[in-house]
Amino acid sequence: MEFGDTPILGGAVGGIIFAAGVANVTVFGETLAPGQGGMLGAMAGGILAAYVERFMRRMTPDVIALIVVPTVTVLVAGSITLGILMSVAGVVSVAIGTAATWLLANGGAFAGFVLGGFFLPLVMTGMHRGSSPSTPR
Repeated sequence: MEFGDTPILGGAVGGIIFAAGVANVTVFGETLAPGQGGMLGAMAGGILAAYVERFMRRMTPDVIALIVVPTVTVLVAGSITLGILMSVAGVVSVAIGTAATWLLANGGAFAGFVLGGFFLPLVMTGMHRGSSPSTPR
């Protein structure tokens, strides 16, 4: 809703990343993994869906908008999410994890300040769970 779209369409496109069938998709010679890119990819897919939906609402006559807009939005934004955004978000997520691991191993007290400063933005993306110790269940 923040980007002016229908929330369910953004959620559907973002949810494609976590679907089990993604394991059967190969992009640029690399097989995708369900959840690759995590919340970064899902958020990027949702934002892309908002832009596609707004464009389609302007271009589609009201008579057929109910069927055409959601269908085209999910097909176009979902395809771009699978083809590009998942791979890019996966690389970014791995880079963030690698940087945090290196910082913790080599940063000392400075590492605590840096990770503490980035904790709230990591919460917004759902990646904070990687920097918090988990409790046994």
